[in-house]
Amino acid sequence: MAQTKALHEKLRNGCRDEEATPSITPAQVGRSWVDGKNLYYRFSDLLPEHISFSKAANAVGLSESQASRLAKKGSPLFRVHWIGNNRIVSVKSLMRTLDIPDTILHPDDVENGASHVGGQ
Repeated sequence: MAQTKALHEKLRNGCRDEEATPSITPAQVGRSWVDGKNLYYRFSDLLPEHISFSKAANAVGLSESQASRLAKKGSPLFRVHWIGNNRIVSVKSLMRTLDIPDTILHPDDVENGASHVGGQ
């Protein structure tokens, strides 16, 4: 939750790349009017940008060697990047493969939900 609160503080202080700001729906416009700015962000903003190839293969139910063979055949399940001799996978690409929606969130909703679950 500390990482999440740090992101929320950054959003509330206006320290973010506006190109990364998600488009909001008409239902969300009212809240932006109250806040005076668009504080919405995507779920993937809370996650690391990349994970290891072996973890990504495991997430889709394959061994690393099975995923490697698929990638060599030209049918990768997710976007693979090479950094030296190491392979990493884009988390957003993996989310699409696993049909995990990149939901639009508001800091107040996340914090209120966490407080509710924590019994506060």
